Amino acid sequence: MRGDKFEFQLDALKEFQYHDACMRFEFHASNSNQLIFFSKDKVFAIDIMDESFNKTLYKYKQPLDDTPTFGVFNREQNKFIVTSPTDVRYCNIKDNNLEVDLDDELNIGGIKTITTDA
Repeated sequence: MRGDKFEFQLDALKEFQYHDACMRFEFHASNSNQLIFFSKDKVFAIDIMDESFNKTLYKYKQPLDDTPTFGVFNREQNKFIVTSPTDVRYCNIKDNNLEVDLDDELNIGGIKTITTDA
């Protein structure tokens, strides 16, 4: 900090190569260097310190129709809801990869936000 102004230095500018992923991400609960993203066909983690790390955490049984608008996990990160303009999907990774298409099952859609107690 110089005077009353903050100065930052950008080490590198990288292109985000996952064009069908939602730009809203979650930090991995057990490794804060890993970011979790939701894409049209999977949930995956990348490591901000290791560019070679890219791990699929969950692959949807049926890809989403559109790029996700957001996704949210429970505290343990074993259940999540992911939404797109036309899809709302609940997934339980621990329970034999249980996946429920909520927009079809409950006739809901267009979710803009979800509030959790996590």
